[in-house]
Amino acid sequence: MKLRYDCRRRFSAMFAFMLVLGITLIGPAPSVSLSETAHYAAFIERYGNGAIDWEAGIIYGRGVAYVEDQKGNRYMAQRAAQVMAAANIVRLAAGIRLDDRRLLGDLGGGDVVIRLKAHLMVMDHSSRFIENDGKPYYEIVRKSPITGIKGLTRQLLTRYGGSVSQGLRWPEAPAPPDTNTDDNAPWLVLDARHLASTDPIQPALLPQVKAADGRILYDWQGVVPAALESRGMARYVVSDVDARHWSGRADGVERFLARLSPAEALAQDNSPVTSKGRRRYIVKKVESADGLARTNLVVSNRDAQALATEDAASQILKKCRVIVIVNSPIGGVEGAWRSDLPTQLTEFLPSPS
Repeated sequence: MKLRYDCRRRFSAMFAFMLVLGITLIGPAPSVSLSETAHYAAFIERYGNGAIDWEAGIIYGRGVAYVEDQKGNRYMAQRAAQVMAAANIVRLAAGIRLDDRRLLGDLGGGDVVIRLKAHLMVMDHSSRFIENDGKPYYEIVRKSPITGIKGLTRQLLTRYGGSVSQGLRWPEAPAPPDTNTDDNAPWLVLDARHLASTDPIQPALLPQVKAADGRILYDWQGVVPAALESRGMARYVVSDVDARHWSGRADGVERFLARLSPAEALAQDNSPVTSKGRRRYIVKKVESADGLARTNLVVSNRDAQALATEDAASQILKKCRVIVIVNSPIGGVEGAWRSDLPTQLTEFLPSPS
């Protein structure tokens, strides 16, 4: 009798344990943001002398100087590497696609880039002294923003607007901040990943969005200057996330978006849900790339009409709330590389999340 009672008690305890375990396993799953379960990354063009991060809007320049070339003076080698890094920022800026027809270096026969050099904000990013088996050198990485009051875009259009296009031109004084910071303001996500490898979208400072019938929906002369200054025309990213998730799982996208702009992230307190509700994401498929440099994005006439209606209501385009998802370049985009420089530029780049 006692044995039967003990068996019942053990069975009851085991059943209770299994019931609790079962509830734990089959109950509601813990909330996991999309950015924690899927791959989002910056679209980065990598070169031997630096890189361009089209997500965050940053140009990185790399400088290397050997101590023996500076008569054994480590300080002079460090200074030489710093100067080289800054010069490489200007070189990379010259190769940036301005629009579908021109590189930045084409303006004024190259004179605009040379003159911009004096106005670009250049900041230190990293510094390494490498022994290199008895042939030591300094590797210095510096960076310069593309967006912001001190960014390349504003400096270009403020000082040389006539060289870019007749139209929008900033005042010399800093532009007022973008006051349209509603937490639930929509963002446009243009998915161009399905385009053939022979017809990829190329990032540019001043891209356009067009309808299939040729109408221009979005270009730099129709946007709010403060928005163009702070955000740029578009942020380019790579992702393996199905396009449906951009609208269906706004919590993860929100966290991803927050890391693109520290200022916006602080303003939002990193919270994807506000008193006004979740932010909307309007996902549209890019039909093709347009322009000589393949920088313009073409959407269907139906999508174009929907975007025009949305822009009239929320200023989604006028406020430069645009994200473009593109295919990652195979092996990166490699520029000229000197074989005598011992390391590629990889360590300093932002890591994917």
